[in-house]
Amino acid sequence: MKSRHFIAIAIFWLIPFPLLAQSFQIDVVDAVTSENGDTGLARAFVDLPAMNTIVWLNVVSSDESEVTASGILGFTATSPTGLPITIRGIDDLEVDGDQTVTITVSVDPDRTTDPSFLLAQPVSFNVTNLDNDFESVPLSPWVPLVLVVLCALTAAAFIAQR
Repeated sequence: MKSRHFIAIAIFWLIPFPLLAQSFQIDVVDAVTSENGDTGLARAFVDLPAMNTIVWLNVVSSDESEVTASGILGFTATSPTGLPITIRGIDDLEVDGDQTVTITVSVDPDRTTDPSFLLAQPVSFNVTNLDNDFESVPLSPWVPLVLVVLCALTAAAFIAQR
């Protein structure tokens, strides 16, 4: 009976600790950008990576014609916590109204060297890009004639008062 307990304890210690999944969190500070170039901000926080490893996070916009975001972030055991994700609105020169874009942050499995982060689920959040374009109103062909008539009437009234 004692040997079974010993074997169970030995197997537990032989199982690699990366099976204990680590994770990351995103703190969205400002989720509004504009086509005038106003930026938004989020911060990425990761559980402490193992020594001598790097955790890489990919940051991807669902529509880069509206909003771009920092491409990739790297964390080590000595990295500062809360690395910034800069989010920038793009001027698309289209009258399309305010647009909602999804930013997704995920672990880069090809570059991350801490296997305990490989099972971390992606985190997504929405950003609103405020439109700065407006639709021009076509002038009626009658506008110049109306302006000429108004000017003539105003001049006539001015002369009549003298």
